[in-house]
Amino acid sequence: MEEIMKRAKADLEQTQIAIYETALPLYKKYFPNADQQNVADTRKVTAAVLDKLAEQHPNDATVVDYAKKVVTEATDFVKRHDVVGIPNVLLDVIAMPEFKRGVAIAYCDAPGPLEKNGKTFFAVAPTPKDWSKERKESFFREYNNYMIRDLTAHEAMPGHFLQLARSNEFRAPTLVRAIFQSGPFIEGWAVYCEQVMAEQGYGGPEVKMQQLKMRLRAICNAILDQSIHAGNMTEKEAMDLMTKEGYQQEGEAVAKWKRARLTSAQLSTYFVGATEHLDLRAAEQKKLGDQFNLKKYNDQVISYGSPPVKYVRELMGSRWNALSSTRWHCTSLQRQIFDIVFGEPDPPWYQLLTRRFLPSLRFRGAAADDFFVAANRTSSSRLNVQRRLVPTSRNSISYQPSIRST
Repeated sequence: MEEIMKRAKADLEQTQIAIYETALPLYKKYFPNADQQNVADTRKVTAAVLDKLAEQHPNDATVVDYAKKVVTEATDFVKRHDVVGIPNVLLDVIAMPEFKRGVAIAYCDAPGPLEKNGKTFFAVAPTPKDWSKERKESFFREYNNYMIRDLTAHEAMPGHFLQLARSNEFRAPTLVRAIFQSGPFIEGWAVYCEQVMAEQGYGGPEVKMQQLKMRLRAICNAILDQSIHAGNMTEKEAMDLMTKEGYQQEGEAVAKWKRARLTSAQLSTYFVGATEHLDLRAAEQKKLGDQFNLKKYNDQVISYGSPPVKYVRELMGSRWNALSSTRWHCTSLQRQIFDIVFGEPDPPWYQLLTRRFLPSLRFRGAAADDFFVAANRTSSSRLNVQRRLVPTSRNSISYQPSIRST
């Protein structure tokens, strides 16, 4: 817990510097007659640019159609820049149901892990009908044209929609592995995708400003979460953190204060998950050097379903990661053939080999193997997972997992 707070405070300072450096050229563009004293004021420059960008925003009548346009734009960008492989799954952009409006402008509603042919909805919110004109204006200034581009990267492409579609294609060895997903992995991937899109130049410096603002929001979320539930943060301190340090609109900050008091731990998943994803990528870049390929890396990370990032780190170092990556790039027919050859239970070539020449090791699949190895290697795991040899016949031995609580 202390490490999360320490990293959050350090990242808050670093991100505030980054957003000022991004804002400065835009400030000089929008305010060419500003004096040198104003230019040196980091908070004033950043706030002025964000306010200027907020002037371009949708309204209740245009927000859904604008989101549809942005989804197409983001999808084309991902393809053009080879960010990550795109699954052949449809996304429906819809108006958010009335009873869910007023909190966030958008969410991704993906089918469950056992619903293989379900639709994914990207729900976008007009404001509630009973809101005042001033409150509507504040809401859409926060969720302006540039912010909607960043949110689309988070919620849809290449964020939640793409990752959850890939997760549903993962052939989990057990129902438990399929059903239970890691919140930090899922939310962390979406925040990570915002940064990746900005790094690739999506939307220019205007969208990068929103990405950095959202990064500040994720950091503030983690600080709020811990300070409220494990500390004594007051409402005024929380509002100052969000509006002054995170540059959030007052309406957004008021809603977040309410959410932070009604939930615990969930608000931290964005920062914790994104930090884990960025650390994982940095380690892979260091290991591979010039051989690092962003698309190949991203495809591999989301090829294992939605487990905690620490298990992805283990799986990426295993002998099965090349097979998993190869399977993703196959056609549907090729995947069926692939699963017959490499899938689970033991493929025909493996059964023939082991029955003729070796005792049969009938452990149920590579993914499960990697899962149990990862659990054994992780000291913080709540389950101590061991494998034991069980004789099944005179010449055959099978691996069976043995799970006991510690």
